Amino acid sequence: MITTSNSTFDEEPDTISSFEEQKQPETSIEEAKYPGDMSYDEYLSHLGICQEGLQLRKHSKWSENPQQIHEVFEDCGITISSRFDSGNLYKAEKVKDDCFDLYISADGKPYTSELSYLCWFYFSVTGAEASTVLTFTIRNMKNQTKLCTDGMKPFFRTKSEDGSVTPWKRIPSKLDFNYEEEEDKFTVEWTFLTSKSPSDVTYFAYMIPYSFKEITEKLDQLEEKMSERENIYFHRECLTYSLEGRKQEMVTVSSKERIDINEDREPLIEHLFPEHQGDMTKRPLKFTDKKIIFISSRVHPGETGASHMFNGFLDLLMDKENPHSASLLNNFVFKIVPALNPDGIYRGYYRLDTLGQNLNREYLEPDPLVCPTTHSVKSILKQISDTGNLFMYVDFHAHASKKGVFCFGNALKGDDQVENVLFAQLMSLNCLNFDMTECNFSDKIMKKLDKKGQSREGTGRVAIYKDTGCKHCYTLECNFYTGKRLSIIPPKFNKELAQKEPESDASNPTSSLYKKCMCPPYGIEILEDVGVAFAMSILDLIDDNPISRLPLSRFRDIDGVRENVSSTLKKKKAGRKRFVRKKKASMKKAPMKVKITKKSKSAGAGAEEESKDSSTFEDKENEPLSELEEEDPEELSTEARITFKVTIEKKNEKENLSDPEVMGGVENSS
Repeated sequence: MITTSNSTFDEEPDTISSFEEQKQPETSIEEAKYPGDMSYDEYLSHLGICQEGLQLRKHSKWSENPQQIHEVFEDCGITISSRFDSGNLYKAEKVKDDCFDLYISADGKPYTSELSYLCWFYFSVTGAEASTVLTFTIRNMKNQTKLCTDGMKPFFRTKSEDGSVTPWKRIPSKLDFNYEEEEDKFTVEWTFLTSKSPSDVTYFAYMIPYSFKEITEKLDQLEEKMSERENIYFHRECLTYSLEGRKQEMVTVSSKERIDINEDREPLIEHLFPEHQGDMTKRPLKFTDKKIIFISSRVHPGETGASHMFNGFLDLLMDKENPHSASLLNNFVFKIVPALNPDGIYRGYYRLDTLGQNLNREYLEPDPLVCPTTHSVKSILKQISDTGNLFMYVDFHAHASKKGVFCFGNALKGDDQVENVLFAQLMSLNCLNFDMTECNFSDKIMKKLDKKGQSREGTGRVAIYKDTGCKHCYTLECNFYTGKRLSIIPPKFNKELAQKEPESDASNPTSSLYKKCMCPPYGIEILEDVGVAFAMSILDLIDDNPISRLPLSRFRDIDGVRENVSSTLKKKKAGRKRFVRKKKASMKKAPMKVKITKKSKSAGAGAEEESKDSSTFEDKENEPLSELEEEDPEELSTEARITFKVTIEKKNEKENLSDPEVMGGVENSS
């Protein structure tokens, strides 16, 4: 048993400790065994928890880890383990020779009892004899029919005894899957041929993992690289501690140009910066009249593609030889928060935090004691907004249903909407896999309710816009698997040298990545290219991109792109009634009323509920045809899903209608 002050960690706390009661109590440790005979301090390090944070957030169940198992099957020598950062399995059973049934731990465990979001898994296997065919069956997943039908498979990599590690790849074998609607039971099964040595460790995961430790190490790398560069200002600080005591860190980075001549610092904020101990000199320096871009990621822990896009941007920013990096740092101050849900990331959750909260619905009035990481971000953005220097807010995500790389924006008016949509249009010019057709800037998407009745008004994108008035507020998304179409992107043009620049494999449609299919499965290379395109689009937006695609596009420059977006939006406004009449007329020719039912995923619930979006398409004139597949919907029934897919494809092929309120797009959708 471990005791801290008067609170024992194997007892339920009445409440989370208040900030006014912060203390640094002495820690007494009775004899206790931790995994691998770790000491108390080693175990905290293993969990990614700092002692100060643990003392502030005295949850009783921090040491209970139902997601982390370590099963040794002595009869065959095989060990299955998820006892590591972001690992998730709660049970592994051997059902016959070399065949194992696996079960996922739900989000919120051990703090909540609801069986929600059984999606993310990440585990290792070792001890199998060479060239053994193992069979793994996951018995309790949330319905993944859509992704699996599209071709998505788990990832694997192998770490050899000599320390070498293979890159993450999708499993080579066929993936078998089955969904029983009546029981709401989804299973996936695959086989795997083991490597040459029993000591090799093979890891399997739902998506390419990116753990809390890796996020922290990426910040270490960013700090090291920036410290090597002259004229770069870098500051790293702990915004707050998560509910389990993990650090939520923020980096401030820019060139030293326009640092406040008096070397004034940003003010302290109530409830934040616990490690500053009230010392304002530990806050970052202020800049004079320098715009600020705030980027964040992983509010939903299982959306690891968000981190890989994020890393593409960070790698570009760190590259001192890259002219984009210099231009970005000269023009902007970047506030970077790579882990919005540290506990969920460590515990291998898919979407929620330890209290079962979707933190991307908690931005309206986040409680610092219940949603400390969301509260910290909103407080920082409010402080930035008060200076008048907030230029852009972007939260990186991944999407389970909507295909492609795309963004959600807000519905603004007049010239503000032009500037809003303009950034997405620039992304489609810079990123081969960015799909302007899937972007959405409608009013409805700002207010739509999810399956739990929570409004999109509580998302970061909407709440930050309403709080600050910042017109560039986006959610940047990538599908978990692949896209529908590629953009047509112009060549890169080096303005100083007046010549074209070579393309990376991810931005070159003739490269080996795109030989097997036009829209390949997303891997790290494609996802990181999105981060590169994000950087280039920012510079195009302010017309200070040293290597830009605009000069060789049909637009020629940023004004040409802006004029195109403005013209598209004006046509939409002037021709709205004609557009609706045409759309309704086409529906009469090929009526496609689709009744969509959704199955409750709550524990023990078997009843179906009819979706609020089960109206006819004629009623959805303000949304794209793909709007029924909105942000993290419950999976449709198999029959409805197939019907829906057919009607969408039929509609797109026959009519090719585009709602310009939703799309800013023109030439880039192939």
